[in-house]
Amino acid sequence: IVADIDENKRKLALENGACAAVDPRDKEARKTIMDLTGGTGVGAAVDFVGAEASTQFGLRCLGRGGRLVVVGLFGGTLSMPLPMFAFTGCQIMGSVTGSPAEMKEMMDLVTSGKVTPVPVVRKPLDEADATLQALRKGLIMGRAVLVP
Repeated sequence: IVADIDENKRKLALENGACAAVDPRDKEARKTIMDLTGGTGVGAAVDFVGAEASTQFGLRCLGRGGRLVVVGLFGGTLSMPLPMFAFTGCQIMGSVTGSPAEMKEMMDLVTSGKVTPVPVVRKPLDEADATLQALRKGLIMGRAVLVP
């Protein structure tokens, strides 16, 4: 299940095999995810944004004992009543990178054709600030690479 505020990114996720895509701003988004999971919630959520809203949404969608992995670095603050950790058994962890062995495993999957590469947009180095702003606004599909 993919959650994204951008309709084009939700469509892209569905075209690439996601079983469902929801807009987390929709009042019914959490209910939709609960319905899709038979009422249990997701076992894990990966927050690629790392903003308060995306992290809170990920937490609300977790099932009992679920794990939220925050990868994105957008920023903000997370506030959660401490008893909720005991009641839900959830885990929150951060991840910035994988091990060299995980990188090799990932690259082997890509080069074998089992994974479709993420779209890459090349931008001139002197457009770094504009590119960063476009990323923040969610205007870039896939990844941006700055080139001299």
